[in-house]
Amino acid sequence: MNTYLLYVASGVLSGIGLLLFARRRLETGCAVFAVATVVNGIAQGYEGDTGMVALNAASFAVFVVVWWIGGGGDRTRRRLRRTARAFRGVRRTAPAGGAA
Repeated sequence: MNTYLLYVASGVLSGIGLLLFARRRLETGCAVFAVATVVNGIAQGYEGDTGMVALNAASFAVFVVVWWIGGGGDRTRRRLRRTARAFRGVRRTAPAGGAA
């Protein structure tokens, strides 16, 4: 696979992230940078540079945490809560007179 296209896509996403940071949109910029680090990590993985893959994974984690704490994950949190309400606890114990 041609990793050049992945590097170009990562560069374009990083540029968009920088523009968003310049416009004071921290959460959106972090989300775009997180996607850019994933794309860059995939390209580095194809080339076999495991050190850079680890660095991209750490950067991804930091960007996702900043995005989540900054309010970027509010809709995701609401969806998770709504989904969790649909589940009911079911008792799964053996009957009292069960076989020994």
